[in-house]
Amino acid sequence: MFAYEVTGWVDLGLFCVVLLVEGVAIIHCAFQRADGFGAIGTLSKPLWLALLAGTVLLTILFMGYSSIGLIAVIGALVYLVDVRPTMRDIGDHSW
Repeated sequence: MFAYEVTGWVDLGLFCVVLLVEGVAIIHCAFQRADGFGAIGTLSKPLWLALLAGTVLLTILFMGYSSIGLIAVIGALVYLVDVRPTMRDIGDHSW
């Protein structure tokens, strides 16, 4: 069945993209100064790291088969869209 094969490849591609986005978020978070998180008024660095590690774990466990995978990628996107630009403005790193 050609349709099932295409669907499988699309699912695999989306899975890889989601893991990449989550990986970028967790790596960026790991290299930021801990005091910067308090300065911008967001969660602490250990909480963000735990949240982002949880998103990776949920994505691997559920592999997009439920809405939990969507919630996981939203957590990583919130970090990348909200926290990352603010950290870049106050930090030494230019990611």
